Amino acid sequence: MSSAVERPSRHAAKRYMHRMTSGERLRGAAVALVLLTAGCSVFGDRRTPEPPHAVVELLAGDVEIRRYAPQVAVEAPMTDGRNRAFGLLFDYIGGANDGGDRIAMTAPVATGGEGARIDMTAPVATSAADGAAVMRFFLPPDYDLGSAPTPLDPRLRLVATPETHYAVARFPGLGSDYAVARARDRVDAALAASAWEAAGPAETWFYDPPWTLPPFRRNEAAVPVSPR
Repeated sequence: MSSAVERPSRHAAKRYMHRMTSGERLRGAAVALVLLTAGCSVFGDRRTPEPPHAVVELLAGDVEIRRYAPQVAVEAPMTDGRNRAFGLLFDYIGGANDGGDRIAMTAPVATGGEGARIDMTAPVATSAADGAAVMRFFLPPDYDLGSAPTPLDPRLRLVATPETHYAVARFPGLGSDYAVARARDRVDAALAASAWEAAGPAETWFYDPPWTLPPFRRNEAAVPVSPR
């Protein structure tokens, strides 16, 4: 890769780090050690494992219907903000659990909640739990509720999800409210003309670390669905 491409990426990363607080820089350095070894970069090159799934149908607007296998996630409330929730979850996979186990990070990180549209891991997921906004890290597929270590922090909980179909629309950028809303509109329009219907609250999935340049980020709006 030429120096002409590398130079602006270094400057963008420096500007981002300059805006971060000291606490965010410490947290970012810890997360970087994990994600960089997984192949993440400012250009969105990622090798972090994703939950097992299959694309079963392609709808209008490049909306995919995906079937996800049963999986286990660790979940944190976002009552104190998404940065705090992310920190609690990262501490858990870093060893803050009853076995002291270090657990591989998977993608995405998921977020959601009634009226909440929030930025994500590979993926990080946000969704609604009893109407409250939560963030989830998905555990590697070799874990179940019986084998996953118990979180030391009582604010975290382990959850098991059954096999689920999702309608998913991908979009780049920072995951702003506007961008998320447009992606969800694509999902709604595609579902209206299909044999599928929404079966639960929408989620937002994030796959990249915060220093990834916005055009190279992978974000997804996801809605659980069932056949009509």
